[in-house]
Amino acid sequence: MQDLLILATKQRIIPDLARAVWIYRETVLSIHRSGKPLYLHIDLRTTISEQDIDFVTFYKASSVERANPLQCRLEGDY
Repeated sequence: MQDLLILATKQRIIPDLARAVWIYRETVLSIHRSGKPLYLHIDLRTTISEQDIDFVTFYKASSVERANPLQCRLEGDY
């Protein structure tokens, strides 16, 4: 993880871990801000088990840039 933090801060070493993590997070998010959005669709009218399957299916997708913007659609929430 330290290697990633150094990379994200453009080879600067930041002694404060919380600050280094924040900079890393902001860097990754800014890189992926214009990426292809991830879509998550959950139908709240289905059973909890079916909703769990939808979540698992979403997170098991391969070759996905997890830092890309997320668009979530909840159906049945009146």
